Amino acid sequence: MNEQELSERIEQGAELLDQEYPEWFSEIDEGRLDLRSHCSDVLAQLFGSYKDGLRFLEMEYKEAQDHGLTILNEDGDVPDIDEQYIALTRLWREAINKRLTA
Repeated sequence: MNEQELSERIEQGAELLDQEYPEWFSEIDEGRLDLRSHCSDVLAQLFGSYKDGLRFLEMEYKEAQDHGLTILNEDGDVPDIDEQYIALTRLWREAINKRLTA
């Protein structure tokens, strides 16, 4: 996935959170934010765990990827997954800052 695709997915995820969990962005600890970890990703910080966040949003793993909340690598077909997660985290920080400064 390229950065534009990641950015579009994150915007969908952020818009969903805007609807389902207003002011969600004010509860994220950006210093702890790491999309590689289900202990400190967006959903874990908001709902206590990644899986609890999926349940709250009534979302499956594929939908989570479509909303920029994870990167599925079931077949090991994402050779640059670490770089993608780094980009995903950075782009979520940008989405959060955009909302904080609006």
